[in-house]
Amino acid sequence: MKNATSYLENGKTFEIEAKNQSDKNVYIEKIELNGKVIKDFTIKHKDIMNGGKLTFYMTNKPKK
Repeated sequence: MKNATSYLENGKTFEIEAKNQSDKNVYIEKIELNGKVIKDFTIKHKDIMNGGKLTFYMTNKPKK
């Protein structure tokens, strides 16, 4: 999946995007929710229901 959009019951949308995804780029380098880095790789249900964009930045190297 490179991107997907969910249309929420409240009229908002929640988009998920994977940047640099390929057969070799299978590791997550970082995740951003609405442009802010998520350090603990966790989001809450309310974050989704508020709408916005979740972006995964993919790489070919595992995170250390």
